Amino acid sequence: MQYVAIAIALGLPAFMLYNPAVRAMALVWPRRMVLAAALVLLAAAPAALVAQTAMMAGSLEAALSPDALRAVISLPLGMAILVRAVGAALLVIVVAAFSPERVLWLAAAVIAALINATFVWTSHAGATGFLPLLLSDVVHLLAASIWIGALAAFAGIMFWRPADSSARLWPLITALARFARVGTFAVLLLIGTGLINGVMLIGFENMLMLAETPYGRTLIAKLALFAMMLALAGANRFRLAPALAAVGKDATDTPLRMLRLSIGLELAAGVTLLALVAVLGTLPPPS
Repeated sequence: MQYVAIAIALGLPAFMLYNPAVRAMALVWPRRMVLAAALVLLAAAPAALVAQTAMMAGSLEAALSPDALRAVISLPLGMAILVRAVGAALLVIVVAAFSPERVLWLAAAVIAALINATFVWTSHAGATGFLPLLLSDVVHLLAASIWIGALAAFAGIMFWRPADSSARLWPLITALARFARVGTFAVLLLIGTGLINGVMLIGFENMLMLAETPYGRTLIAKLALFAMMLALAGANRFRLAPALAAVGKDATDTPLRMLRLSIGLELAAGVTLLALVAVLGTLPPPS
């Protein structure tokens, strides 16, 4: 829940920042979607703190003890969850109160980027305390949020039903062209930081035994989903988006329907991938 929420809370404001044509549409749902994501983070972060305390204290009853909670909060892991909750509360206030669109999205993106960094201190990278690995993990999750948050934005535009069905075509075509560059950069960052994280967490000597461990099998499934997302993104960029741009205002429902299906599948794969990332955080890497 938290991974999906931060992907939307960070990726959607970033999408609105680099897409002025979409901002000009004065859509209502992007603010509501980011607000919902912030509220999920605000509710889930304290729950995660209690759950983490229960795991360390041995029972849920012990986790509700103020002394146990204070002990966990004093750790980097607990402090990161506390900062996440505070950041989520601030994000709720900003999204609910700010009016100017550009200022709203800039402030939301900055706050969400800080919240994004807290997830690293509750992961395997945080357990190592190794600064290069921590920085690599921050960038990895940042790039993933930019990509998946953009997919959520595209899904919103694709399923939006304006009175004038052609009203969304030009902003959609423009947004697809802009995201082609942003998405390519995000993919390069994901691949580069993924390789760094794999080498540092798993090691070359353990690569061959990945399929023999729960962590390795989950990682392989994650990589398979990542490959599927790359294939769909490639189809969107090099086939479906150019086809839509070529017909422009004369577009029928067919290219839109094809693009809607592709983006929907890519978003579903991204959400499933985030679920696997959450599972990976509970499993020990092979050693």
